[in-house]
Amino acid sequence: MTKMRENLVQGVKHLMSLVLFQRVANFTLSQLLLRRAEPEMLGMAMVRCELLLSTTLFLSREGLRLSLLRRH
Repeated sequence: MTKMRENLVQGVKHLMSLVLFQRVANFTLSQLLLRRAEPEMLGMAMVRCELLLSTTLFLSREGLRLSLLRRH
């Protein structure tokens, strides 16, 4: 039983260290990208992302709304 517990603790430690590494790498790469990109390029990317998000939300909500209207 203790061997199983040790393996479990070791697996959790590896998983936590992997998650920590991924977050640090993600933060570092994001900071490098933000420092090297031009403000105009970031602005265009944000507008496009916002448009994509708005379109996706509209289409998903509209489909749900229409299906609920047909049901009643």
